[in-house]
Amino acid sequence: MPVKAAAPLLCLLALIAVPDPAPAQQNPPSVTLGGKTLELVTTDESRMQAKIDGDILEEDAFIEVETSFDSGKSGAAVLLVSDGGNGCPGNYVVISVDEAGKAVATEPFGTCSDNAETSADQGVITVRFPPIGGRDGTVYHWSFAKGLEQPVAEAFQPKPGTSWANANELIGRYPWEALDNADVLAAFKALLGPDYNTFTNYFGKGDPMDATPEGVIVGDCFDDSAEDSTNLLIAIDPANKRVFAAMQDGGEAPRLYPPMDQWPASLQEKLKQWP
Repeated sequence: MPVKAAAPLLCLLALIAVPDPAPAQQNPPSVTLGGKTLELVTTDESRMQAKIDGDILEEDAFIEVETSFDSGKSGAAVLLVSDGGNGCPGNYVVISVDEAGKAVATEPFGTCSDNAETSADQGVITVRFPPIGGRDGTVYHWSFAKGLEQPVAEAFQPKPGTSWANANELIGRYPWEALDNADVLAAFKALLGPDYNTFTNYFGKGDPMDATPEGVIVGDCFDDSAEDSTNLLIAIDPANKRVFAAMQDGGEAPRLYPPMDQWPASLQEKLKQWP
């Protein structure tokens, strides 16, 4: 799952104001659900448990309450849960207490990403993974009436009014943000063809894009969630309305779109030093 573009900002904020560390024994706050208390406790093995009336409803390396609602007679909370590791940063679990006082938890669900937007409105919990980097989003709904429903797709859409004319505004943006531009998105879809989904699935960690002396916007990023990392490079030539891409899995030879002899000289030089 791609890294959120806000991550560098969060790092900067952390440098500006770092709160005092909480005591090791301190547990996250509890929440009330239908007259019962959902508690998050830490075990002697440094794992976390979500408990109601002493019953363990969920146990993971990390648990955090994202949002909840309580009507007094019933209630539910959505938790972010993770067993750690780069392969799956997080999934989500809904814990609910019905009017009879029965507490249950769903199976973990999600996209192995911890960037969901969560909300609770009129007894319905929504967990939304927004569209990003040319990929469709995914939306889950839970309610007492229907339980956890099958996810629905939310189509990715570029920003309205964007075109080659303002492609230079992508300088300083992250590689996956290039696909927010309508003309750039269309060009990459045409260039990558059947490899488009594979390529965009590997958008991961990266630095902001910059421009070559010829005005070609270029950036690279990588996905290290698997044993062998995958490196991506994208380049945008607004003046000639062209785009270029490269993808390399582990130690394999890079796949180039289009072939190297069609790349501008400045980009061919960059490829010699990449990844």
